Parts: sequence; structure tokens; C-alpha cells
Amino acid sequence: MVANIVFDLGKVVVRWDPESLLAQCGIAPEQQTPLAQKLFSHSAWLEVDRGTLATSQAAVLSSGELKLDLHQVKQIYQAVAPSLEPFPEMLSLIERLKKAGYSLYVLSNMGLDSISHLRNQSNFLSQFDGILFSAECGHIKPEEAIYQLLLREFSLEPQTCLFIDDSKPNIEAAERLGIHGIHHLDYRTTHQQLQEQLPHPF
Repeated sequence: MVANIVFDLGKVVVRWDPESLLAQCGIAPEQQTPLAQKLFSHSAWLEVDRGTLATSQAAVLSSGELKLDLHQVKQIYQAVAPSLEPFPEMLSLIERLKKAGYSLYVLSNMGLDSISHLRNQSNFLSQFDGILFSAECGHIKPEEAIYQLLLREFSLEPQTCLFIDDSKPNIEAAERLGIHGIHHLDYRTTHQQLQEQLPHPF
């Protein structure tokens, strides 16, 4: 029986829209999608998520390898943390789940700058019983180690956990360990799946 609900943050609880972020930094519309893919799938950015590189170091590495303007890449990377605004409907859902008696957790790939911003600027993290950020543990999804650490750190049994993430590979990695999963597409479909899968109403 599901008693624990684990949330990813980006694109699930908080806004994560790289194309809009690049637009705010003055990048032309036709360049936004390809540039976002290059910058945020680059190995340097993944190391930011892992906690082994600072954002400024990642900007130097990625701009050099991709032949991009360093100042522009720094501007884009520095704009990430302030862009992570919570979705009001998801905050309401989290509050209702908490009141219904479910234990709530965070499992998120996120760099130290973004973590610091959320902790300083948002109070919704206080709703969670446990939080595991990639940059604070040295592992990133979908690596098995981060899911194992979540279960061990908070003494959770996989069959009692339901994990919500916008990435299908991240969900599949969790399911291989016996954790239930919901592939988040939007609030409406996730809310419907929660109603179908949870044992108690909320």
C-alpha cells in the first residue's frame, strides 16, 4: 500500500522551462530550443546537478566546448535558480496530500545555487518529510544509487512509495527497484492517476 509520495521538482512542482529562460536572456526564438538542449544536456551542467562543479565553472567549460559566448552562457546559467517558481496547483495538491496523512519526499536533480534559492525564497519545502537533492549526495537520476540512498536515508520500503517525475527514464529506474511511478505530463493527469492509485482520498 502506498504511504509515501516522492516528488521530483523541476517541471513537476516548480517551473522549469529552458526555452522561456533563454528568451528572457535575449536569445532569438529560432535558437532557443537547440541552444537549451546543448547547454542543459552538456556534461558540465550534469556535474552541476551532481554537485561537483559550480555554475560559473560549468559556464566556462560548456561555452568553450560549444564555441559560445562565455558571458551569455553565464547569464543563462545564473538565471536558472530565479526561474524555478512553484506551480500553485501543485502546492495545493501537496498540502492536501499532507493533510490526508501521506508522507511526502523530494528527489530532485538540482545544483547548489538552485537548492539555495528554493530554500531561501520558498517555504513549500517545509511540507516534506525528507528531501534528497542530487548536488548534496553526489548522485543523479536515473542512477540506481540515488534511489537506493532515498530508501535507505528515510527507511522506506519501495512498494510503499509512489514517485512522480516528468522524465520517463527516471520513472523506469525507480520502477526497477519496486517503486511505483507516475510519469508527470501535467497537473490534471497526475491528479487523476493519484486518485486512482492512492488508497486514501485527499
